Amino acid sequence: MKKKPKISVITVVYNNVTELQSTIDSVIEQTYPNIEFIIIDGGSTDGTLDIIERNNKFIDCWISEPDKGIYDAMNKGTQISSGDYIIFINSGDKFFHKEVLDNVINLSGCKNDVIYGDHWTLKSYKNDGHYKAKNLSKLKYGMICSHQSMLFKRKLLVGRGYSYNYGTAADYELLCYLYSKDASFFKLDDVIISYYQAGGVSDKKRIKSLCNSYKAYRDNLRSTFDIKFFYLWRLTMETGKLIFRWVKVKC
Repeated sequence: MKKKPKISVITVVYNNVTELQSTIDSVIEQTYPNIEFIIIDGGSTDGTLDIIERNNKFIDCWISEPDKGIYDAMNKGTQISSGDYIIFINSGDKFFHKEVLDNVINLSGCKNDVIYGDHWTLKSYKNDGHYKAKNLSKLKYGMICSHQSMLFKRKLLVGRGYSYNYGTAADYELLCYLYSKDASFFKLDDVIISYYQAGGVSDKKRIKSLCNSYKAYRDNLRSTFDIKFFYLWRLTMETGKLIFRWVKVKC
């Protein structure tokens, strides 16, 4: 029987003692037989290292040292991984159920560079929900799914990885880059891969993220009139919200 591809599950954490154990449990409960589990800690001081050490027998490799942020840590994890595919399930994120990776591999056939699917989000500011992955044709308008619900062939990330020039849009920029290089994408229909809790994003951060997303698309793919119009419209809407809230506070 042909051996199933190795999947490197990389978890990035920094001072998250309250949520790390649930993420670890989610990984070690997976029924998929060929997993490499890596944890990259940014030099935590809150007891996170105690949790990592208690689970040491389940972890193939872990390091703890200061980093330049989440994408730097994710790149570190990529470099020390040895799997055929990589998925990032960071501290606080979880697989939707214990057979997720089995389902992903069996349904996808492992012939594509990027495999992606749906996610379930628990939001403190909005209704929880099942968020369906979008078709690749929608990439020009933003992320087609959460990065927690994407598996990448390791060879794609080792030489390139996440750029540090696009802020929180670095994951989107990576997709634009891979698409520009003709990477093959496979969308899993109605397969929920990950579960995570999202917090509210401030208007200022949303505006900055939109600017970085446009820059990411423009720098990798052709920025046509409809793309420029879309981002201009989004920026106008978000700026309007910011002004409205400012006026409301002042009045």
